[in-house]
Amino acid sequence: MGVNITTLRAINFVRRIFNLDFSKTVMLGRQEIFFTRDDFEFVCKRTGLAMRYNDSIAMGQFSEGLFKLFGGQQVDSIDASDYEGASIIADFNCPVPAELVGQYSMFIDFGSIEHVYNIPQVVDNVAKLLRPGGAALIMTQANGYAGHGFYQFSPEFFYSIFSESNGFNYTVVFLVDLQDIKRWHLMPEPRRIGRRNDIPQSRSYFIFCLSTKTSDVETLRAQQSDYQEDAWTTSGHSHMGRHGASLFSRVRHLFNPFLFQNVRGWYYSTRSLRDFRRSTIRFDPDLVSMEEFEKLRVGSEG
Repeated sequence: MGVNITTLRAINFVRRIFNLDFSKTVMLGRQEIFFTRDDFEFVCKRTGLAMRYNDSIAMGQFSEGLFKLFGGQQVDSIDASDYEGASIIADFNCPVPAELVGQYSMFIDFGSIEHVYNIPQVVDNVAKLLRPGGAALIMTQANGYAGHGFYQFSPEFFYSIFSESNGFNYTVVFLVDLQDIKRWHLMPEPRRIGRRNDIPQSRSYFIFCLSTKTSDVETLRAQQSDYQEDAWTTSGHSHMGRHGASLFSRVRHLFNPFLFQNVRGWYYSTRSLRDFRRSTIRFDPDLVSMEEFEKLRVGSEG
């Protein structure tokens, strides 16, 4: 877990576009610096970021110095163990200590939540730590890291849990293709577009979520949007549709079942990547303006 060139770009992007308050920042896990001086100066030059490199943000240092450059006056870190010198020792599988509730303007996690078993408690802790008006910036794995932690996450998860009914607003989700990190994919909310986000399984993606807390809610609830639609509340609904409607269903009897499934899997994987590239909005987080991003966000909702 830490701040590499991609998460450095994310910090600068959300600061520049959303004017977030880093004055009281808390990290899940003590984030380490993984970018080089050249990386930092490249991002500064490309984005016009007026910051000078210093030894506090050298590779291998912890990231308190970086967040102080972005306006952090108090920068805390929470971990279940003290092996990296976190300022607060607390297990995120359990409720955060009462004295931390509502204390922070910014919650940061770049690669910790996938390692915590009790995900509903994680989300509740994020909500509890933030004061109204505070924001959460989370990066984790969406695809391609099945052995890395307990979980991989979908855009639907973040849109469903960081919702207006749960006391959050202006939730945006991005995917970063690890084979093409320059431009990011802006992912629409499934409920608003009336369909699931089909993410290609043949690629590895980081997922970012940014959301702002508006109010305190006693109990957080989430339901995948599919299951709130009329189709799921009526009898006789079928996933399969009409047998024989697709080309594959009409010819499958001609093939060995193994060969059929292999060809079918290859075809849908290739088509999924093609459709994903065509249908999602891509943008450069370093260069997009506030006005341009707002147009993209509204456009992504159809």
